[in-house]
Amino acid sequence: MASFLTPLSLKNGIDFLLITENEQTIYLKNNEWNNYNFGIFLLGENITLTLNCNKCGHLKIKTSHLWVKHSSSKIDCSTLGYPNNQGPGKGKNRGGGGYGTKGEGYNGQAGEMYGEETLLKQIHFGSGGGGLGGSGVEDQY
Repeated sequence: MASFLTPLSLKNGIDFLLITENEQTIYLKNNEWNNYNFGIFLLGENITLTLNCNKCGHLKIKTSHLWVKHSSSKIDCSTLGYPNNQGPGKGKNRGGGGYGTKGEGYNGQAGEMYGEETLLKQIHFGSGGGGLGGSGVEDQY
């Protein structure tokens, strides 16, 4: 029986994401699915996956595998939520923003709870307290 195999021509950055160099920051699309059907592999040290936006980001990743080799590498969307003292759970006078639970106070009033604790129904931007709130990260495997 003859076998007819067509070689796959997979492309890095399209079909999969492979980062082997150290000290890299990779900017992904904001608020739309970043699809890597054959996986994301962060093999270098100090690699950061983040969003290509200034504020109110929502990272959405669909992939078959996610492998982060070094503990110095990360997916980071901190500071991409609401600005300080803004958002539905904003803190006051440097108080921590709330989300899912009430924020923590620090010489100020903590932000009230908003959203739901499980994060299964809806994802919101993080509210700012004394600093910027965080972004939402959503993944599908």
